[in-house]
Amino acid sequence: MSALSAVEMNVRLTPNMLIPVSSMKDNNQKSIISDPAFGVTGSFGINLFDFLSVGPELGFKYIKKTGNPSFFMDYFGGLNVSAFFYPLSRLELQGGVAGGLHFGIYDFPGIKDASGKDYEINPEQIIMKNIYLRPFMDAAFRLSPNLTVGAEAGYSLYILDKFSFTEPMVAGPEFGVSVKYTINTSKVSKKIDSDCLQDEPVYPVYANIYKENGFAYARISNYESAEIRDVKIYFRADQYTSSLFPCGEVPVIRKNKSVDVPLLADFSENLSSITEDGQIPGEIIIEYTMLGKPMTAEDTFILDVYNRNAMKWVDPAIVAMFVSPNSNEVLELSKSIVGIARDSLKTGLNRNMQFGMWIVEAINTIGIDYVPGVNTPYATYHFDMDAVDSIQFPFQTLTYKSGDVDDLAVLASSLLQSVGIDTALIPLSDDFIVALSMNTTEKGVASLVNNPESVIVYDDEVWLPLSMKNIKDGFNKSWKAALDAIAQEEEGSEMIILRDAWANYAPVGISGKAQNVKYDNNLLKKRADKDLAEYLQNEIQPKIRTQATLASSNPTEANLNALGLLYVRAGDYRNAKDAYNRSAKLGSVSAMSNLANIALLEKDYEGAKRWYNKVLEINPEHSGAKKGLERIANEQGN
Repeated sequence: MSALSAVEMNVRLTPNMLIPVSSMKDNNQKSIISDPAFGVTGSFGINLFDFLSVGPELGFKYIKKTGNPSFFMDYFGGLNVSAFFYPLSRLELQGGVAGGLHFGIYDFPGIKDASGKDYEINPEQIIMKNIYLRPFMDAAFRLSPNLTVGAEAGYSLYILDKFSFTEPMVAGPEFGVSVKYTINTSKVSKKIDSDCLQDEPVYPVYANIYKENGFAYARISNYESAEIRDVKIYFRADQYTSSLFPCGEVPVIRKNKSVDVPLLADFSENLSSITEDGQIPGEIIIEYTMLGKPMTAEDTFILDVYNRNAMKWVDPAIVAMFVSPNSNEVLELSKSIVGIARDSLKTGLNRNMQFGMWIVEAINTIGIDYVPGVNTPYATYHFDMDAVDSIQFPFQTLTYKSGDVDDLAVLASSLLQSVGIDTALIPLSDDFIVALSMNTTEKGVASLVNNPESVIVYDDEVWLPLSMKNIKDGFNKSWKAALDAIAQEEEGSEMIILRDAWANYAPVGISGKAQNVKYDNNLLKKRADKDLAEYLQNEIQPKIRTQATLASSNPTEANLNALGLLYVRAGDYRNAKDAYNRSAKLGSVSAMSNLANIALLEKDYEGAKRWYNKVLEINPEHSGAKKGLERIANEQGN
């Protein structure tokens, strides 16, 4: 607006009194002037840079000769330069220097010039002229933004025509009362104006982030007639925000100056209802004081907004916001899957891995396919940090029955997290990996897989990776494809552990009614059983063969117990009991306890009691045997 280039001027009038401490001398070398001199100074200034005033000044002094009715009038004019500032809302401090020319007609006979000689002209009418200097300071009270009244103090020095500083015409401290009126040529429609400066539209998915990170800037411009103080800025956007949210505070904004403040917001769930790029109304509220009086200004504007699926790959961890483990459609589906899977879980195998098989096959049984994005393909968009990508929420992928690799990763991770399985996301060049936690440390790798390189060990936690590009091929092929994809990644891969990523990018949890989410229970069980059989064949059976050979050549308690444990993991209780019986004959308490546990699983309560009692005969403090007997008593109702 024009106010930023407007001219601000001031007119200042100062009646004053000068107390001489030095003056010109008579023929007897006595100061001619010792009585106070009175006068008025007027100045006109143009304000520059909001702290500097420059302009001309004019004035006069009435000077009387000591002990004599003679007097004269001295007139002066020059340039006044001063700096001013406002330490308090009503207080103005000013300091500067003035100087120029002065002249007067004097009726002082017998005056010597600066060299000590008598003036040669008519002593009854002596004309004197030269320069004057006047440093000064002023403290003023602001009655209004335009009018101030204050007290001035300074030192005035009027030099004689021979330019002598040691014997000036008159010099001394000066005191006065100042009155200043400020004029501003600007004409504005708003005293406080605000503009919204948006580099890019608002992302609904980042709604929670905008409480601490600005989505735009508010440019607050002060066109009031004085500086404004204690400025507080708030933002709201009708039904799209939950409250009037504080954006920041500015101690002071000078006249005709602007400041930029980041806009923050407490966006509501309504923002996630925006399915197309568009606009919403916004409002900035500004609270401030001017000369100690509280005031408020409001301004409205239009805010550009992306659709709820939009995001940028500036930080890959942002994708964690789309993972929605607590959304209704995810919880309903995972609850259904767990209900079917629970009766089929093998006690000796990793629980997380088995649930992972069921969830992968549920996705396939529902008929969800990997389809590269048409408008925003993951393979190209995730490389461009400036490109606006689109990621589906779980309910959308369930409804559409298809998605790009990042969409499938969001769905699979949401389902796994909803049943208590920690997941990690690994974005690759041409694939997206979901890694499920096996809930064990590196020491437990040997009990899970035949080849330790078949899993990922990260911070001493074991993770099993799954390829979303190959998820339709089933759990085990997706697993192998993920390992191959990670190995072929030229620039390495980043592992985004969701529980950590959510500290910065909390899940948005946008829900919607997923349509036609149906699957065949029998087909799901068939596919999950096939996955489990393949896993046993590929990972456990080779270990059983190796351990069986070792136990045959060296049938120690430890070797036989290890063999029995592998058989339990494979669900082969008959061979497990055979191995444990052989170890129990050698006196192994662990083998006896394991035989009791198997009998308990098979509901052979008498056999279980028999083995638990044998354990207690050898070790009366064995806690496992005691708890086993208590469980049997509860099962039998004793």
